[in-house]
Amino acid sequence: MALIASSFALFGLQNYLISSGKQTVAARVGDIEISERLLGQETDKNINRWVQQTHKKPTKAITTQMRQMTLVHLVQKFAQIQAAKNMGFYADNALVSDILVKDDTFAKDGRFDKAYYQTSLQRWGVSEKQLFAAMSDSLLLNQLQTSILTSAFVLPVELTRFKALQNETRDVAVLILPTSLARNVKIDNLAVENYYRDHSSDFMTQDKVKLSYLLIDRKLQGSEEAFLSLSDQLADLSYGEGNALDETAKQLGLALHHSPWLGRDGSKHGLFADKGLMQAAFSAGVLHEGENSGLIPVGEKAVVLRVSYYQEASLKPLRDVKADITKKLTLKAQRDVLLDRAHAMVEDINLLSDKNALQKFVRNHRLPIKVFKHITRKPSKNVPMAIQQLAFQQLQPQKSHLSSAVLSDDLVQLVVLLACHPGKNDEKTSSKLSSHLQNLQSQSELRSLQQSILAGTKISAS
Repeated sequence: MALIASSFALFGLQNYLISSGKQTVAARVGDIEISERLLGQETDKNINRWVQQTHKKPTKAITTQMRQMTLVHLVQKFAQIQAAKNMGFYADNALVSDILVKDDTFAKDGRFDKAYYQTSLQRWGVSEKQLFAAMSDSLLLNQLQTSILTSAFVLPVELTRFKALQNETRDVAVLILPTSLARNVKIDNLAVENYYRDHSSDFMTQDKVKLSYLLIDRKLQGSEEAFLSLSDQLADLSYGEGNALDETAKQLGLALHHSPWLGRDGSKHGLFADKGLMQAAFSAGVLHEGENSGLIPVGEKAVVLRVSYYQEASLKPLRDVKADITKKLTLKAQRDVLLDRAHAMVEDINLLSDKNALQKFVRNHRLPIKVFKHITRKPSKNVPMAIQQLAFQQLQPQKSHLSSAVLSDDLVQLVVLLACHPGKNDEKTSSKLSSHLQNLQSQSELRSLQQSILAGTKISAS
C-alpha cells in the first residue's frame, strides 16, 4: 500500500507523464518531456494548498513563483529517475505486477482480486499504463535513495565528539526588558496608510463560489457495475464547455444540487470538506472558462460540478482594519526600540568578568531575571524554543557569558550563558546517537548526489 500511495503522491496518477499526442512541452530533462499540461495541473495543486493555508488570493507574482517551484520539483524528480536507470536500477512491469498482486490495496478475502483492481482504476480515472509508469518510477527513486541511506558510515572519533556534544547541558539566565522602556512610541496616520497600501493582499476578503453539481452514490446503485455505468454516462454527458448540467440531470434522472457560498477551503464537514473537490471547483478551467469538472470521486460518491456564481476577492476598507494596523505597527515599533536597547546591553554584558558583575548589572538596570539550569537539546515544555536554541547557538563557546537578544513570547529578552556541563552516555544511548549521526550523514550524501545528478543532466526549458 505504501508504494501505491507514494505513486499517487509523486505527481497524482491521473496526471502522470505519458507521451500522448501533441502537447506543448514546458521543459526537457534528458529524453523526458514535461508537458505544459502536467506543469499547469501540479502548479494549480500547489496554489490551492497555498490559498488554503494563507486564505489569500494569489497574486501574479505568487503564481509565477509557484509555477517555478513546481517546475524545479518536477525536474528534480525526473532527473533522479533517469539517473537511477543509468546506474543500473530497474523496475520493469514484472516487478510492478508482483508488488500489485502481493499488496492488499486490491485484495479481497486476502487475495488479489482482478475485477476489484480494474474497477478501482476506473474509479480513480487511471489507466493501467499510468499506474505501472508511476509505480515503476517510485521504485526507481526508492532504490536510488535507499542505496545511499544504507551505505553511509561513521568514524569512531566522529561518534565520540558527537556524543559529548549531544548530551551536554547548559545553564542560562534570561533577562527581560520591560515594555515601559518603549512606552512613548507613537504611530501616525501616514504610517498606517502606507502599511495598508503596501500590504493590501493581507486585507483581501476570500473569493467565493456557488456551485451546481450532480452526484451519484455507489450505495444507491445496487451494484458496482451499475455505479460505474452511470459514472461513465455522467462523465460523457457533462463533458464540454457551456453545459449547465440541467439537461444532463434530466437525461440521467438525477437531482441538480446547489451549494451555499464556499471559499477555497470548502466546509469543515460533508461533501465540500473534500480537498480534491474544492481544488476542482477553483481550477482555472472550471472557475474562469465556464467548464464542467471531470468526474470527482468523494468517498463512495462521484460528483460533477460547475461554478454558478463567482464572487471575487475584494479589498477591505481602511476604516475596518485601521485599529488592527495601528496596534501591529505600535507593537513592532516598541519591539524595535527594545531590541536596540537589548543589543547595546549585549555588548556590555560580554565585557563582564564574572557572575558577580552580572548580578550587579541586573540590579543596576532593574531587570527581571529567570535562570534555567541543565537545558538539553531536546524540546521541553519548561524552556521556550528560542531560548533553548540560543543556549546551544555556539557548538563550543569560548566564553561563559555569551549573551544574545531574542524575541520570545512577545518579550524582548537577553539570554546569558552561565555554564556548560559535559554529557554522559550509556550503551543504549550511544547506539541511538550512532544511528542518528549515520542518518544525518547519509542525508547529506543524498543531497550531494541529488545536486550532482542535476548538474550532470541536460535540462532545457521551452
